[in-house]
Amino acid sequence: FHNPEFVLLEVMTAYEDYRFSMDFVEEFYKFVVKKINSSLQVKYAENVIDFKKPWDRFSMEDIVRSKTGFDFSAIKTPVEAWKKARDLGIPEDKIKTQRSVGETLSLIFEEKVQSNLIQPTMIYDYPVETSPLAKKNKKDPRFVERFEHFILGQEHGNHYSELNDPLDLSERFIE
Repeated sequence: FHNPEFVLLEVMTAYEDYRFSMDFVEEFYKFVVKKINSSLQVKYAENVIDFKKPWDRFSMEDIVRSKTGFDFSAIKTPVEAWKKARDLGIPEDKIKTQRSVGETLSLIFEEKVQSNLIQPTMIYDYPVETSPLAKKNKKDPRFVERFEHFILGQEHGNHYSELNDPLDLSERFIE
């Protein structure tokens, strides 16, 4: 479902983390949009995309909780997560392919939140199960230092702090 050839920008920066890259991406877009548009507001169909204001930034867990009521931190098993996904009306054929709580959180985000991200928005702290090449979040090992940015309900880029711990990488691939 994720094809890197169709994103507009992918950034990993040596010796910096994903928060540095978030700032870089936002400034990069402002620079490019201003160069080609002479304004930081772009009309597209019925939307005016505002690149001037600071981009919204949400952890995946927080935005899913705010938009659906799905409290990921309270869910301990995949079965509990699948039940919540069913309650939210996600099709069973999509739910049954999820092997973990983190994958189900990501599915709920994709199905119930992503299309509503019209203005430039960064979603960060993806579940570790969905991102084997990203460093674990220092505060919460359920997540990794990864973000994607969205405009008009579509992913426009994938970014992360690259995992450089060979033991952690090996354990994730085995798991």
